[in-house]
Amino acid sequence: MSKDARVYQFIGEDNIYFYSVAQTGIFMALQDGAEKTSKPEDGQLQLTTVVPNRHVLYMKKKAASSGANKPPSAEELLKFYSREQLRLHFFHMNLAVNSVSFAPKSLLDPEKKGEYDPVVYEGNLTTNIYNRLIRSCFYTMQKHFDGAMPDLPIAPEIIREADELIVAYENAMYRFEFNKTFELMDQYLRAANKRWAEISREAETNDQWARLLVDSFHAVRTALTLIHPLTPDGAERVREYLNIDARIWDWAYIFEPLPFFFEDGAAHQTKFLEPRMDFFEKPDVQYAP
Repeated sequence: MSKDARVYQFIGEDNIYFYSVAQTGIFMALQDGAEKTSKPEDGQLQLTTVVPNRHVLYMKKKAASSGANKPPSAEELLKFYSREQLRLHFFHMNLAVNSVSFAPKSLLDPEKKGEYDPVVYEGNLTTNIYNRLIRSCFYTMQKHFDGAMPDLPIAPEIIREADELIVAYENAMYRFEFNKTFELMDQYLRAANKRWAEISREAETNDQWARLLVDSFHAVRTALTLIHPLTPDGAERVREYLNIDARIWDWAYIFEPLPFFFEDGAAHQTKFLEPRMDFFEKPDVQYAP
């Protein structure tokens, strides 16, 4: 009933009538006074924002616990996939446009482990691509700078790329184009990894490493806030190792660089990263024997 709040309802298309037509009529009918409005005063029932979706199918068919095609339980899925891998996979489904089939390869045929699995593939955005970039930054900083961020301004083109991503991400979220936000982050992190690979091969001096680190950590920082709603466990682990507070999740600070969150300024120390540490984890069953 507060105008400062917004309720979003993510519902299947077959329920649109009840929550877009009937609910609107009921809410407006319950308003005080004779004049009914879609923008009532504070204290009246506020109309919700309905986000319609088509259906997640199971093996290309509608699934129901009471039918022959039963959907897998959460307990079954979590034997093969992490919560965060599943979130990324479902998030990438373009349900606003099409019904999408859910076909988890590991669950259907565990003997085919290692073959293409859409859940694992989309989870690789964090367990592979993002993990690699973060580890590279931490290990290099520990090797060359004793775990402290070099005091160097971020390159203007790196700031521009990050700012463009943030604006595109926010616009896609506003339009409920969730698959596009996934693709934006995927392209951004792949490009950041490619830049690291190319420049690190040629880097020899501390000045060169400092430039690469500062620019790459800005990519890490930008992606961290954007990925946090989907992969909070891994993102919180990164925050812990960066040794910064929870302001990093606040959209009011989305354009602030990483040093903004260093309370002790240039003397800021990150947490030591052990060898072969993964920030974004996947279940043991996914690793080759």
